Amino acid sequence: MPPKPDEGQELQFVVTTNPGQASTAANRKRVRSQAALKSWPERRKRNFEQLEDASTGRGRGAFRVATPTPPARLQKKAQAQKQQPLPEPGSGTIRDLALISPPSSPEPARPFTGMADPFNCYPVPYKPWFDGILHHMLTVFAPRGWPALKITRDQGLSWERFMQQHASSEPALFYVRLLFASGDLIRMKVLQPEIALWLRAAAIKAINEALRDPKRASSDPLILAVGRIALHESLYGDRNAADTIHRPAQQRMIQMRGGMKALDFPELVKRLMRWSDTVMSKQGGTERFLEDDEKVHNFTLGESVQVLEQWVPQQGEDLRKKIRISDILNK
Repeated sequence: MPPKPDEGQELQFVVTTNPGQASTAANRKRVRSQAALKSWPERRKRNFEQLEDASTGRGRGAFRVATPTPPARLQKKAQAQKQQPLPEPGSGTIRDLALISPPSSPEPARPFTGMADPFNCYPVPYKPWFDGILHHMLTVFAPRGWPALKITRDQGLSWERFMQQHASSEPALFYVRLLFASGDLIRMKVLQPEIALWLRAAAIKAINEALRDPKRASSDPLILAVGRIALHESLYGDRNAADTIHRPAQQRMIQMRGGMKALDFPELVKRLMRWSDTVMSKQGGTERFLEDDEKVHNFTLGESVQVLEQWVPQQGEDLRKKIRISDILNK
């Protein structure tokens, strides 16, 4: 075997006129490869000279290298990551959240670029405080009431996954879920009330937009959103609006779909919808709006009051007193 050239030794190419040596395809390919390899340094030098000319305006250049500008959504997210995240209840910095300035006006919707972080693929323009409120709802607020309703952790997580999947496709439900969780944070004095007002306005605007869209007007997410905003108003806001606007609207939407039995919801979700309806009817002294299912038992009144005391202590205590007074009067 011929000796291998030492490292750094320059290769020498010999041009031969021997037809037998140069006619084979393998030899021709080897000659072209070696020639290209040897000419690469000179070609690379010319390319960089052309690039420099293009950047300084001295020539048209053979190619251009452009630095892509990140989408506005990614720029905002990068800025948000620099801000302090929402502290969890019980931490030493819990009151820092109260210093958050009121959010700005809603931004115009932008088409999805396909380059956003999949963990922040919200159906609405991103706000840095969304993550903290959702985290509180999923890890603190919702699990607080599961034991009272005898809901296991797996059942509770399944319920939240169902709600979050629907919220990811419908801005109205997304805003309402944030709004509902914000009520607990405001009660704990760790969130400014102005943020809840902004979320309420955004939720109502999104609901009205959905009602004008035939594809969304009676969809699963919108039915859930209207029922949820009714419960929020009954617990934290305008109870009259809950009883005279939101609850009747949800009832009509469900009737358009064929009733509660026709909804393709998990049974736990339907039980919780009826639980909300029961609580609101007791609070407002109204008739119930959602029909029962003979095969699926509702939560008892005692369980309903108990979970309300876990989620909204003052409202739960008031409802318990009201029930006791009603029992005394009806004896």
